[in-house]
Amino acid sequence: MTLFQIALNNLRRRKKKALLALVALTLGAAALVAVFSLVGEMENEINRQLTELGANVVITADTGSLSFSYGGIIIPELHYDAEELTVADLELLYALPDWPAVLAVSPKLVGIAAVNGVDLAIVGGSLEAEYAVKPWLHLHVEEEEGAEHEEENPTGMRRPDEIAPDLSNREVVIGKIAAERLKIKEEELIDIGGTEFLVVGILSPNGGSEDNQVFMNYEAAELLLGKAGSLTVIELAVDFSRVTEERMLGQLETALPQARATSVRQAIIGRNELVGTISRYGFSAALLIFFSGVFLVGLNIYTAVRERTREIGIFRAIGFRGAHIFRIICTEGLLLSALGGLIGYHAGLLAAYQIWPLFSGHDPVVVWDPLLLALTVLITAITGVLATMLPARFAAAIDPAEALRFF
Repeated sequence: MTLFQIALNNLRRRKKKALLALVALTLGAAALVAVFSLVGEMENEINRQLTELGANVVITADTGSLSFSYGGIIIPELHYDAEELTVADLELLYALPDWPAVLAVSPKLVGIAAVNGVDLAIVGGSLEAEYAVKPWLHLHVEEEEGAEHEEENPTGMRRPDEIAPDLSNREVVIGKIAAERLKIKEEELIDIGGTEFLVVGILSPNGGSEDNQVFMNYEAAELLLGKAGSLTVIELAVDFSRVTEERMLGQLETALPQARATSVRQAIIGRNELVGTISRYGFSAALLIFFSGVFLVGLNIYTAVRERTREIGIFRAIGFRGAHIFRIICTEGLLLSALGGLIGYHAGLLAAYQIWPLFSGHDPVVVWDPLLLALTVLITAITGVLATMLPARFAAAIDPAEALRFF
């Protein structure tokens, strides 16, 4: 019979105590894995929300005479006859080392023009690109269009690409507040700078700058504003899971020294700090549970050693050395802790899957990670063995004569 088989048989004979220690260590490992998984899912959720926010980097140059707000960042008043961005600058952006991390780009020319006698912001660009960086945009559906529309679309909104993916040079989409100011409706003509345009859509109000804007093709805007080849704003939707914010902003500043690149990620810094606080408290509590389990394993082994004094004395009497006894006891701790880590990993994943919907309302993307599994088992095994080394040394030092005195 090998030392491993002896250790395994010892655990089988003491099933209740071994099970108690196993449960304690499993709970500790599960707590660590659950917290780790939840924190990782929180970070993934923040990255998903950043992506859903659309444009998270805004490149601006001083042109026009209007203030804008993009993603909570107020862009200072713009002035005419200052250094400008141009369409040619887009080629410099496309050549950035980390340009593949950019999910969408929406270059725009912005200016002021008289719309039916009222000065409004004119935005020239691509409606498709605008929708890509601002997925919250929708076109308003007028109530008088009929009950059939209301039944098919109870939200009263339509995507821009459902109606006008490509605006012609005489078509515009206008913000809801601007439309109310002008008292115009969809499919009506408006006069912009002496040229008639057809309103093909009215944006639903969203509380942003789009509520007071008139959106048209870039070609129509540059002709209307007299700024051929110029750009005012370039909005980027960047996947910051593929490139750091600092690296991307640095590349943009280097490529376009005449412009300013601003990140709107600051709007979510508070949530990042909250996740950090939660993770610290969560890991502290999980570590407390884990080391309590490890302590219970060590205490269980120590109690077992005291109860098995005569048995150990017999082993020593028939020729087992102290090193053999030491290895048997450590093997028992290794088996318990490794099994606890294995079960605890899967229990932690299950706990994270059950808890996460309470925070977000949807199921997390729980991924079985073999590396994390191996790391969990390794950590629990090492700490379990360390916890049993003291009682193992005590068992190895037992004098066989003393152990057999009361046999």
